[in-house]
Amino acid sequence: MPSRADEDTSLSANNPDIEVIPPDRMAGHISCSFLCTPVRPTSTGTVRLASSDPLGEPLIDLNYFSTEYDMDMFLRDILSTRRPKDETLGRSWSVSFSESDFLK
Repeated sequence: MPSRADEDTSLSANNPDIEVIPPDRMAGHISCSFLCTPVRPTSTGTVRLASSDPLGEPLIDLNYFSTEYDMDMFLRDILSTRRPKDETLGRSWSVSFSESDFLK
């Protein structure tokens, strides 16, 4: 039986670093796809005023993946979502994997 500490979601050890979300499949297609997102990023961005105009667009710097931890978690996430292809689907189905260069 889990202890109260095991169920305490305020403790960082009990919270995931990544979340894998399977999106809806496309009608008429057999597919398997995942949306990977960091849950506890350590990178921080900024939102600043661009001018004294209150209706003006702000300056937004998202600063995604600026820490080594965030990049490591993201790469681990990608590798873990490839596992079904490598271990199961690739054995019996014709499976393709898009090698996007968006991180380069």
